[in-house]
Amino acid sequence: MSKLDHATVAKWLSARVNAPDVNKSTFGHVAVIGGSIGLFGAPVLTSHAAMRAGAGLVTLASPSETANVVNSRLSPVIMTLALPQTPAGTVSAMAIPSAIDLANRVTTVAIGPGLGVGRDVEEFVKSIISECESPIVIDADALNAIARDVTIGSDLIRRRKAATVLTPHPKELGRLLSISTSEVQADRSAAVRRAVETFGCVVILKGDRTLISGPSGLIFENPTGNAGMATAGSGDVLTGVTAAILAQGLDPLHAASAAVYVHGLAADLAVSTVGGMAGLIATDIIDHLPRAIGSLHHGP
Repeated sequence: MSKLDHATVAKWLSARVNAPDVNKSTFGHVAVIGGSIGLFGAPVLTSHAAMRAGAGLVTLASPSETANVVNSRLSPVIMTLALPQTPAGTVSAMAIPSAIDLANRVTTVAIGPGLGVGRDVEEFVKSIISECESPIVIDADALNAIARDVTIGSDLIRRRKAATVLTPHPKELGRLLSISTSEVQADRSAAVRRAVETFGCVVILKGDRTLISGPSGLIFENPTGNAGMATAGSGDVLTGVTAAILAQGLDPLHAASAAVYVHGLAADLAVSTVGGMAGLIATDIIDHLPRAIGSLHHGP
């Protein structure tokens, strides 16, 4: 196991430089697919985090009624796509063609934040995983959809040619591995290794000293972050940061590891600004992402 450090992450994450041919497409287009009635905040956080982490373009695709609410809370720099929805307010299976069309036109996809549950959601998630030709970050309710039938989900992920990153917290990883949360926490290294073996992709096991591993067998441990991150939406922010950095062309394991490091560092910087860990919220982390990334190239 290797511990991440400032110098190593800085080597992986290239500095933003002025050049005559730089434009928004240079830094990737992230599609965030998520949201449902009552859970529209999650994909908003993911989308804002992706922009603050350096993505050149972000499009948020969500069920139609959710999209109407999202538009009033979303930064004007983020594009939107309204998807057909079920009577329950979740994404409908009828949305699959338009979502796949979007997914195959962007650099990276983040799917799952606030997506909700149900048969249509499960069919939708499996179709995106199967037919998306872009790198994909799978989080939250998309992980829960996979957990409904891990054999099928694992097979779909293993068949993918583009990079895949899973971002479970211990409870979600327990569902994916059919073990208890306490078993995950009892040996986190073994749990993340088993997840990598099961799905054949990069896995981020969130929590204190987040672990990141991939098919190479390497495990990175993250030293940044604090207890103030134990708050709603923090994981949604990490999904956006991971998608943005993956969209900038990094190796999937390095992209995931850099995202975790930056996410935690932004939270550490936020604590110093707001005056403590109590009351830290996810938007504070987003606000400090540029400073965290900038510090990698100008000193901690």
